[in-house]
Amino acid sequence: MVLALKRELFSPAANDPVMGTAEASALSNREHEIMELVAKGKINKQIADILGITPNTAKNHVQRILKKLGAKNRTEAANLYTPPQVEIYRKGRR
Repeated sequence: MVLALKRELFSPAANDPVMGTAEASALSNREHEIMELVAKGKINKQIADILGITPNTAKNHVQRILKKLGAKNRTEAANLYTPPQVEIYRKGRR
């Protein structure tokens, strides 16, 4: 338990103000696709149409993403989200 807490407290992402708690690497490939569309302002119906899934499935993905990013809403998630290419670039600049 203590070791897990130490890992969390001293992980690079915990100390990085750019990445904060929204470490995008925790998202699946599909969640990255969904998050890119959310960040562009798409609603669940539009996401569903674009990706060929149901609006309910899009809603479930968005809810999981919000939880993973620790966001209260879509706008906050979009602000916290760092696309994978940008995240890799930022990690390399430390």
